[in-house]
Amino acid sequence: MNRPGCIPQATWDVTPPEAQAVLAVAIAAFEVQIADLKASLKQDSSDSSRPPSSDPPHLKPAPPRKPSGRRRGGQPGRRRNDRIRLEADEVVDARPDRCRRCGEALAGDDPAPLARQVCEVPAVRPHVVEHRLHGLTCPRCGASTCGAPPDRAGVGYGPQTQAVCAALAGENRLSKRRVARAMKGLYGLPIGPTSVFELERRTAEAPAPIHAEVLEHIRGLDANVDETSWPQGRERGWLWTAATTRLAAFLVAASRSCDAFAELMGRSPPGVVTSDRYSAYAHLAAERRQACRAHPIRDFRAMVDHDDAGSAIGEELLMHSGVLFDAWSKVRVGESSRPAFAAETLPWLRREVRDLLEAGVKWDAEKTAASCREALKIEPSLWTFATVEGVEPTNNDAERGLRQAVCWRKTSFGADSEGGSRFAAAGSLNGSSPPSNPAAANPATCSTSSLKRSKPTAQAAAHPRSSPPGRERLPPEMPSAPTR
Repeated sequence: MNRPGCIPQATWDVTPPEAQAVLAVAIAAFEVQIADLKASLKQDSSDSSRPPSSDPPHLKPAPPRKPSGRRRGGQPGRRRNDRIRLEADEVVDARPDRCRRCGEALAGDDPAPLARQVCEVPAVRPHVVEHRLHGLTCPRCGASTCGAPPDRAGVGYGPQTQAVCAALAGENRLSKRRVARAMKGLYGLPIGPTSVFELERRTAEAPAPIHAEVLEHIRGLDANVDETSWPQGRERGWLWTAATTRLAAFLVAASRSCDAFAELMGRSPPGVVTSDRYSAYAHLAAERRQACRAHPIRDFRAMVDHDDAGSAIGEELLMHSGVLFDAWSKVRVGESSRPAFAAETLPWLRREVRDLLEAGVKWDAEKTAASCREALKIEPSLWTFATVEGVEPTNNDAERGLRQAVCWRKTSFGADSEGGSRFAAAGSLNGSSPPSNPAAANPATCSTSSLKRSKPTAQAAAHPRSSPPGRERLPPEMPSAPTR
């Protein structure tokens, strides 16, 4: 029996054969475990599914990029990003009195004067409408009847206030206490954290019909789908998204299963679903699924970082991935076409990648073989984008859609109630909308219009008052009207 290198020869010679066998097996198992732990410590966001926020300070530098030959800064032919000229509320004309050279008196108007605009935010104070509910006694029967307020009076805050609070809490990720502080500082409106939560809840309910219509529309399109953990109270949940280049819909589910996917997109969506390699999408037909091409790159980098027999396979696969994205970038900018890519690049590139994966399965490197085996299982779904118009090779739209929620989760740890989860799932985060979507330009304006169309769920006017006349209870944090 071979002596382990960590045991001196003299000690090994006096060890009974039975103990030698046990020690040899135990030490071999420990060496494998230590190697796995060392490999795990070397992992980072570039070669695993770990988020970039978990990368240590001593992370190895990214490989140098090939010089593009372009200068720093704006490139020739770019679209100018000039300051937008707004409609002026006040015009101040500056006319010269005399010539700057000879001093001659000047008069007249310049048909095309130079304009320099100075923008100022006006001081804002809340517009308060007080609804006084008069209780009058019937002279005939003696019954007391109270006047009914408008629907919005039972809420205590108008749709614009509600939308601003939702935008501060959602897109800007402020806590409820900070939202209350911002409303007080910016608008002079006293409001408490509890009222902010109530306005968030109402905001999440208002666009429910719109959200259902958007989700139904997305189900018939090619869509990117992704999910991320979303705790609710003490329970673990998942925030799902289905996104296109112009639309996004969200759903909070209790699981990350195939049933949760079906609740979002249906059992058999007619379009192509772009996703990661998670098993919840494995039931989709290969021609109806595009597996994200960015995820295998992390596996290929991990093969290289293992520094074993599989490193050579990893380097070859990384090189082929670079060729793929270089060729695809030309398709995106219009220098080539999808049919040309499918006819000229796809056949040889796909054949060589498949040959490398099949060789990696037989390689004497356990982790490399496992990664290649998993890639071969979904190999047809890695190339759907090449022949289906509108489908991209990556799942970026869905991952960008969840980024706002992921950043919010880092500080709030999810939601504490079902209302908070609905606020996230209803798209009220707003920052998740694609930049190309004009509707995402002003979240507060979008929320205001949907809130104005919705009917508040106030109950005050539907029930007889339980307080004496002149003592009608107002919404929280609103002082009672003075009695006469």
